Amino acid sequence: KSFTAGDAETFNTQENTFNFNSSFTVSSVDITESTGSSKFLGSVDQGLTQTSENNTLTLDSVDGQSSFVSTKISDEISASFLDSQIDFEPLEASRSMSGRVVLLTNSGSSGGTRHENIEMTISKDSNNNVHIVADAKYGNGSTIKRYGGYVNDQKAYYINSDIFGVKVEEPTPSEKGFLIAVPDGGYNQADEFVMYDENDNPLTSNDDSSWGYWSGKNSFNDGNGIVSINPLATWVAGVKTSTAYMDGLINGANQSLEFNGKVLGTIGYRDSILMDSTNKVRINFDIGGGSKNMTGNMQFKSATSNLYNVDLAVNSDNITNSSFTGGFKPANNPDAATTGYIKGEYYGGSTLKSIGGNFQVNQHGATANGVFKATKK
Repeated sequence: KSFTAGDAETFNTQENTFNFNSSFTVSSVDITESTGSSKFLGSVDQGLTQTSENNTLTLDSVDGQSSFVSTKISDEISASFLDSQIDFEPLEASRSMSGRVVLLTNSGSSGGTRHENIEMTISKDSNNNVHIVADAKYGNGSTIKRYGGYVNDQKAYYINSDIFGVKVEEPTPSEKGFLIAVPDGGYNQADEFVMYDENDNPLTSNDDSSWGYWSGKNSFNDGNGIVSINPLATWVAGVKTSTAYMDGLINGANQSLEFNGKVLGTIGYRDSILMDSTNKVRINFDIGGGSKNMTGNMQFKSATSNLYNVDLAVNSDNITNSSFTGGFKPANNPDAATTGYIKGEYYGGSTLKSIGGNFQVNQHGATANGVFKATKK
């Protein structure tokens, strides 16, 4: 199956074959070599499948009572890694990116969630062979997992700055995993932010930031045993905007910047947030004259959840020349309490093209975790 993305770049069949633009069907098993019934999970442009549900996650309450809640999770959720490529966008210069990851882990009958960091470099050697290295790291700098390899060794692929992938650099005999970047949408001729063009091909944005998924079966020891990285784990990274440029914006002429985008993530451990019309992020950044103010809204849902609809609550003191942090409040009831947080950074190198980061929202009795990415209008 071939499809087109961006400026007529063409892609060949993926290891996990599926129709990119329609129908919730999967015709083959992913590289984890799992068995079971295949069905599509998430939206068509997320490239996610689920091959079996064979584990039960048990959660203890923390209210002093011995109550338990069991829900299905799976080590066998998988993403698609591009098997071959027909055309690509030449890599003109190396790119170093950094950002945030959501680490979802599965181990037997338990699961966990952490928000950590990522560093990534895409470069080429003297023979123009593209090399990709991505390091997911804890806050203390220690490495969670390294992905790395060359395209000509089939350890990686590179179509453009928004569509690429790389496998675990030095996997153990029982380990398999990869990191992929997926299309991020863009503005159409009507100046609306959409995921597809008029021919239903996925759009990508030249905004110096990328996002996607990362995974690993039998990936690392978390101190309690070997765990797997759930392929619903997400990341976002970009070329950070210089602090000097941001200082110029903060102290320059007053202006209002608008950013629009989407989120990738989950509600709980395996309920994928849909990439549909309800999935939207809008952030307004009023800046200049030494002041700064950020407002906005985030909406999303899964196939089984209610709509999450929250407004940003960002104090101006928590907006710096390198990042911003804040919380949320329900859009339909601003006085009600909603726990959670958002952490974002600016991307664009010598200018400001996009913003992205991680978030957590507790609403409707369930916790959503993921990354967001929004492109300047």
